[in-house]
Amino acid sequence: MLTSEEEAAVRGLSNETIAQNEIDNTGTTTLYVEPVLEEVECIADVEECGDFFQKVVSLFRLQASLNFTTNGEVWLEGYTKENRVIDWVAAFKGELFESLDCFPWKHWANIDGHVNVSNLRMEIVDSIHFGMSILIDNYYKSLKIRDLNYLQNHIMLTTTYTPVDRLTYNSKIDEVIEGLVTKESIKTLRSEVDILLQGFYNEVTDTKSRIVMLLKQLSFYTYDTDNLLVRFLALCVILGKEYKGFNFNSLYKLYIGKHMLNKFRQDNGYKTQEYTKLWGDVEDNVYLLEIVDSKEDITGDYVYSELERLYKQFKPTSEPA
Repeated sequence: MLTSEEEAAVRGLSNETIAQNEIDNTGTTTLYVEPVLEEVECIADVEECGDFFQKVVSLFRLQASLNFTTNGEVWLEGYTKENRVIDWVAAFKGELFESLDCFPWKHWANIDGHVNVSNLRMEIVDSIHFGMSILIDNYYKSLKIRDLNYLQNHIMLTTTYTPVDRLTYNSKIDEVIEGLVTKESIKTLRSEVDILLQGFYNEVTDTKSRIVMLLKQLSFYTYDTDNLLVRFLALCVILGKEYKGFNFNSLYKLYIGKHMLNKFRQDNGYKTQEYTKLWGDVEDNVYLLEIVDSKEDITGDYVYSELERLYKQFKPTSEPA
């Protein structure tokens, strides 16, 4: 459940100064990794980064809410209300693998092609959805492992699950997010991403090659969750340096838009295949980008209403009996 402040963040986004990454003439990398948007003084003291911190918390709450809507409360136990196993890591890697095709990386085809930045933005935001789900899932499991009763049941291979009421579910989510998203954890991440990028900039000089290399590593290599997250954040930093639309505020804004599109899809029969992603000859993601980019500030309600308006123009109508 979102707090009033978090709900306000979804319904109306505020503007703030975007600090970009810089590389000086000596080749030394100066990285504004936390949150790839704040001034360096703010990085030194996360206590002053309240707006960013609250936005991160709201993103995790939105993701938990979407997972509940899509999969039911049992998603925390690793499967959906339709009893399908959830694999967040495979989903995360799948989106990043699809991101590779936004680049002309194939030596045997389209060697002079251009980077599809619009599609890349969507793939990265989709990856963020699954990445946050991985973190929530892992932290929730760590809480359960501390429970001796759960550990005993786990050893006995007991797979029964007792449904909980929504209040208990919300309490679980609150505990997970409060433990997962802390100002100290943000500081630690900033330091780890910094270290990775400093070495990375020395080893690989071409920016597109850096991006493609990281995408390949994320797609094909096996990392623990921490290393997976650090490399993904490093990827976002490099993308933010090279292309528009990848700083934190832009990704936050697009996440709000994609969150509403995902909700719109579910509301219109996505799981039962009643919903069509192709509106005419154009995928719904393309229309979403137009909606998100049409205004400096957007709200979730605005995005949803625009999706409704456009979908009515393209939604197939059944023939009369």
